[in-house]
Amino acid sequence: EDREVVILRNLQELDWNGNILYEIAEKRPGYTHHHDFVKIFNKKLGANTILSVVSKDITHEQAIARGADPKKRKDYTSNPDGVVEFDLKGNVIWEWNIFDHLIQDLDPSKANYGVVKDNPGKLDVNFGEGRAGDWIHINSLDYNETLGQLVVNNSTDSEFYIIDHQGTFMPGAPAGSIAAA
Repeated sequence: EDREVVILRNLQELDWNGNILYEIAEKRPGYTHHHDFVKIFNKKLGANTILSVVSKDITHEQAIARGADPKKRKDYTSNPDGVVEFDLKGNVIWEWNIFDHLIQDLDPSKANYGVVKDNPGKLDVNFGEGRAGDWIHINSLDYNETLGQLVVNNSTDSEFYIIDHQGTFMPGAPAGSIAAA
């Protein structure tokens, strides 16, 4: 029998009577809400927003293009986690994903080539047997409103990352905010 698989991609806030106050749908193909989210007050916008842990599908070819060593794995297809900020209308206004913060010392022709130990703010794409599946697996996040920073856990490597949100957020320029993060 054919069955339709439905992936829930919505976050909702309800009032005490069960009325939906807002609903955030991750509409982009290859992106899925994952585990945790937090409602914050974005000072630069002067409005509440939602920070959500979101998985992003990555193809084998995209990983190789970012310097993953093809000799370590036959397939780098994966879904690394990151954080996406939505306004309460569901628009993406900021994004951070570990896939955009990689370092590798394999291929000098790639933009992310460098000395791994000299880049503590980057993740070594070729660490161990090479990254696949959960490059980082974020189970939770929290936001420090005073510092404008968020913290996420990487349960895959038993690490925590502090991410500068307020310093990389550009009101009215989602593409610029995403590039700056």
